Amino acid sequence: MALLYSYETAAQFIDTYGSIWFSTSFTTGSTPNIQSIELFLTRVGSPTGNAIVSIRANSAGKPSGSDIATVTRAVSGIGTGQQWETFTLSSETILSASTVYHIVWRLSAGDSGNYVAWYRSTTDAFPDGNFCTSVDSGANWTTTGYDGSFRVNGYISSPSASISKSPSASPSPSSSISLSPSASPSPSSSSSLSVSLSPSLSPSLSPSLSPSPGYSGYTRGNYVVLPANDNDLETSYSAQDVIDVDSDNSVRVGQSSVGEYMIHQYKNFVGSDSTCKLHWNGQATQSTITSTVYLQIYNRNTTTWDTVDSENTIGANTDFDLNANIADLTDYKDASNVISCRIYQLAV
Repeated sequence: MALLYSYETAAQFIDTYGSIWFSTSFTTGSTPNIQSIELFLTRVGSPTGNAIVSIRANSAGKPSGSDIATVTRAVSGIGTGQQWETFTLSSETILSASTVYHIVWRLSAGDSGNYVAWYRSTTDAFPDGNFCTSVDSGANWTTTGYDGSFRVNGYISSPSASISKSPSASPSPSSSISLSPSASPSPSSSSSLSVSLSPSLSPSLSPSLSPSPGYSGYTRGNYVVLPANDNDLETSYSAQDVIDVDSDNSVRVGQSSVGEYMIHQYKNFVGSDSTCKLHWNGQATQSTITSTVYLQIYNRNTTTWDTVDSENTIGANTDFDLNANIADLTDYKDASNVISCRIYQLAV
């Protein structure tokens, strides 16, 4: 089971009880099999009854129709600290590719002194999401300019990919946070995405106009919103940076940020190969338990980024690996037979 879609924040919370329901949306890439949903919650007072999470279809940016999948837990089992609570589906739910769905969250009881708080953003920061509220138990919905904190776990049906666990990074003692790889993608038939990150002041590496065997284009940057396309990022790897991440040798190329997404993006020529393996090794100065690190590959058919692995169990300044087997590169190669992959973490 891997982390497929998520938005993580603890900027503000909203009180959930009784007829007051909330939802947040996400957009699928390739066909996903959903196994569990996590929400960032805290229990306040002594609410009774059940906590319910479901998936619903989308209509005009709001939840629509009946529940596609539902998970019910006793609300008394939700912790009183700020923490991720997991809602595991009794059976896998297959969703359609390139489609908007809503996670609907509610309690069966409670009041203004006994509720569960769901954490959300203070702005519309998640480009693929839409946050909605209902005060009549889901009969009518109103959109707002926020995004709920959520994780959707499972695996991609097709093309198949191997996925590992979500990220874990611990806070840096400094005000800025750095994500650093220790190995970079290999241009061979089995693309490798292993990197080590430490800041470099050397000149940038310019990508070739006509990719061929040996071509790679590595860039990095920090952004308030995750880029939706695979355009090169603001800072190119220097020639020395590329050498530094060419092998897993603990020499790192870093990207630091405060409150933004730290991203490393890798473009590799794969030629006529129809499959590849991705491997990345690196560290983060922020615990991945606090903020997940993701490995994604750009899907040129759906024009979205597909999550193929993630890590959320490793502490700060500790090496970890992200891996994926891409069984069919058809949707991922551009006209020049180049694939784009990226690693990112939100600095919180």
